[in-house]
Amino acid sequence: MLKMTFIKQLKAINGVTDIEIERDRSYFIEFYLSHPSLKEEICFTFDDFDAKDKKDQEKILKSVQYLISNFSNIMAQSNEKLALYMTKEYEDKIDTPPNLIIDKYDTYSTGIYFSHKYEFGTCCISFNSALEEEHGFGVGLVDWKVHKIGFGDICFSNFYK
Repeated sequence: MLKMTFIKQLKAINGVTDIEIERDRSYFIEFYLSHPSLKEEICFTFDDFDAKDKKDQEKILKSVQYLISNFSNIMAQSNEKLALYMTKEYEDKIDTPPNLIIDKYDTYSTGIYFSHKYEFGTCCISFNSALEEEHGFGVGLVDWKVHKIGFGDICFSNFYK
């Protein structure tokens, strides 16, 4: 059996589309995933990864495969914790219970960000929301569990420490 190239391996993952690899100062790998539980496709971004490096390829494929296999649970956990955060953060402005806040404020995931400096199982999920249109929200995962929640800019901070 012929060994599949990295791009072919990504394309073989159910739901993966629009793979883009850019090189400037570092490699930037981006693709989209559709999933039945998502409002729209979600963008996966891998920053500072070398698409030609076998270890980086394995880390990316392993991360994507794990996320897809556990997607519903990870998103349910993220949505639940985010709803509690939103309720607390905006308690003086809204009176919506946590179990309704995600839907009421049209909050949905738009991207999952991975950095080369992260360990396996560490990433940040970004969310758009009518409640916070300018920055959105971010849910940082460590070992695939919610570690930190905040505004969208946490996805580009050292949330994992």
